[in-house]
Amino acid sequence: MQKLYCYVDETGQDTKGRIFLVSVIIPGKKEREQLESKLLVIEKRSGKKLSKWGSTHLKYKLDYLKEVFSLKILQGDIFYGVFHDTHEYVALTTYTIAQAISMKTQTQYRQR
Repeated sequence: MQKLYCYVDETGQDTKGRIFLVSVIIPGKKEREQLESKLLVIEKRSGKKLSKWGSTHLKYKLDYLKEVFSLKILQGDIFYGVFHDTHEYVALTTYTIAQAISMKTQTQYRQR
């Protein structure tokens, strides 16, 4: 049986569901071991540091995201779902995770 590690975050409850975004990262085993240290470096370099996302200045958020999206070790491992006008946070988070896992495992089986 294959073991997957999913890192999930969501945002949008503060908008009262006007826009709700769920992100899922499913790195491979080798990438998972490298990921945390790389993200800590990016947090410092981008200016985000260890601050909470909601209280981070927009410039630092954008700098952080640009660097994360450019990480070669995460290519094909970042998934997301965007939803509008909803309060179904748990259901949509679960749905997005399931979709990400489905896409990740289909890709892995095709690569073998």
